[in-house]
Amino acid sequence: MDGFILIRGAGEMASGVAHKLWRCGIKTVLTEIGTPLAIRRGVAFAEVIYTGSHRVEDLDGHRVTSLEEAKDQIGHNHLPVIVDPELKLTAVLLQQSVAILVDARMLKAPVAREYPRGVHVIGLGPGFDAPSNADYVIETNRGHHLGRVIEKGSAEGNTGVPTEVQGASNDRVVYPLHQGVFLTSKKIGDSVKAGDIIGSVKGIPVKATLTGVLRGLVHEGTPVTDRTKVADIDPRGNPENCFLISDKARAIAGGVLEAVLRILNSSSN
Repeated sequence: MDGFILIRGAGEMASGVAHKLWRCGIKTVLTEIGTPLAIRRGVAFAEVIYTGSHRVEDLDGHRVTSLEEAKDQIGHNHLPVIVDPELKLTAVLLQQSVAILVDARMLKAPVAREYPRGVHVIGLGPGFDAPSNADYVIETNRGHHLGRVIEKGSAEGNTGVPTEVQGASNDRVVYPLHQGVFLTSKKIGDSVKAGDIIGSVKGIPVKATLTGVLRGLVHEGTPVTDRTKVADIDPRGNPENCFLISDKARAIAGGVLEAVLRILNSSSN
């Protein structure tokens, strides 16, 4: 297709979608907030907001500050990420002949339809209902419906329970006890044991809840609350998995690709 697809969000799922579309020859521009809270940073292009550039598998992402820079990066086969939470800078992308926006913020709460008339919206997970606030909704809960394209209706509700891995579920995710700035010297892929100190907030240690590898870790210096996920521990202990797009993200990306092709095919008829 001519032009680009706009993806709102640059976390794990958004990045998996961008990678899939890019591999299929569909160029994308990702937008993010100024201080992303993505924890699966090994596979999230949100990391470029902190570092300037980041590779997810075989695709390089770069932070840009304008659409001109975005087009230049695309010309070099790099995926552009821009801080534009209100879509002010990227509004021009929503004025294309076939404008497609993937809302991949994973807010898990009702989302208002805030996009210009004529924009085709693909929403990921809870909070979206087709056709009221999205043209298509992609199921994000694990199970037989994961990645399914929903033409009418909503995705399943948020369970609030992390996927079980080797018997571990809620204890895979680490939360701080207090609000403040998260400090850490750990890195994605580091091995930890239950009880190890992985960081601190206001001088109070944040400890590992089980033994494994840090598959996810919020960026050093990020403001957090006691409800912010600051780490995700994988009990399987394989650090290579921390830098591979997950099966869940790939399934969701496949659903988005299907929805994009439906929109393009209907627009060409």
